[in-house]
Amino acid sequence: MDGNTGGAPGAGSGRHRAPEPVPPPVQPPPVLPPPVRPPPVRPAAEVREERRQPSGSRPGRWLAWMLAGFLVVGGGLVAGYAALGDPAAPGAGAGTSGPPRSPEPSPTDGDSTAPGTIPSDLPAPVVPACDGSFVLIVGSVTTPIGYQDAVSRLLDATPGAHWFTTEGSCGSLRDRSDAGTLIHTVYLGPFPTAEAALASCGAGPADAYVKRLDDGTGGDGVVSCG
Repeated sequence: MDGNTGGAPGAGSGRHRAPEPVPPPVQPPPVLPPPVRPPPVRPAAEVREERRQPSGSRPGRWLAWMLAGFLVVGGGLVAGYAALGDPAAPGAGAGTSGPPRSPEPSPTDGDSTAPGTIPSDLPAPVVPACDGSFVLIVGSVTTPIGYQDAVSRLLDATPGAHWFTTEGSCGSLRDRSDAGTLIHTVYLGPFPTAEAALASCGAGPADAYVKRLDDGTGGDGVVSCG
């Protein structure tokens, strides 16, 4: 009895158990930051184009070009109008002073000038009345080119003479030459009688003649000075 009670309590009696080890707390895995992705590589041509034409600059550039085009066109029109000048102003753009001279008539259809037209470098024509009076015909010019000079020479050689174009003036005078050209006549008078006209033959050339002015004689009524 004493041997059983006095002995040390057995290790497996079960009254005192060693504490069980506590497992360490479970820690969640560390959260890694998202990987840094490099920016996409853009084509070099696109980068150059973007640098050359930045956003928002193209509309302003087009507007500037349009305004420049309008200014160039408007300036050209103004300069052209200034160069041409006023077409109604006499002698505009000619570079000369003085009144404008009438152009030489063109030899169209055999005409040299229309009846009643004053050619250049000649005094105003004086058409005698078709009333039965007489004139001393100093000379007649029928050439369509250069007739002004020929008429001027006859007027200079015969002081007091006048000239006119015979077409439509009087029935006793021919309207046109055989070639169909106008007849420009230089004369002295008119005189009331044929004798008075013949008395002036000395003022004209040798082939001068006296002509009666009326609508009834036609080609008659010619008196030669020779």
